[in-house]
Amino acid sequence: LEEGESARVRRGQSITIGESSVRVVTGGELASGSTASLERSDKVTRARLEFLPRGGRLHLTLAGEVHSVYLTDRRCDLVAVLLQPPEPFSPGDAIEDEHVLSRVWGKKRVDRTHLNVLLHRVRKDLSRIGLDGPGLIVRAEGGGATRFVLSSNAEVVLE
Repeated sequence: LEEGESARVRRGQSITIGESSVRVVTGGELASGSTASLERSDKVTRARLEFLPRGGRLHLTLAGEVHSVYLTDRRCDLVAVLLQPPEPFSPGDAIEDEHVLSRVWGKKRVDRTHLNVLLHRVRKDLSRIGLDGPGLIVRAEGGGATRFVLSSNAEVVLE
């Protein structure tokens, strides 16, 4: 690459600089230290959230590659709200905190601190599988709303 250029690094790809070479890996023992990266220009073209007894499995398609991650109960609930928000919002819109808090925690009184901790954990789950967690789940400037970044014509499926 020329200086200042960037490119998407894919699982299994080798990168050589001078006499040093690294192979991009994700999953297994190396899941928490994945070397895979995601450019912010890559957007999710398909998001499928599969509900399971104690959480769910999120399948995201980016640049033709499917990435999957298991999310525990509340993490799954958060992603479900962002992918299938209440009216008048659409998937990919910034959803106001009051809507997110009520959908994820119900009538239990919680504040933004709980939401911020949950956001941090979901982002970390996404980063662990080689995605850009903070680039996929974005807080509005100054807080107050959160969005799941999707391409304009993304397919969203909750099952």
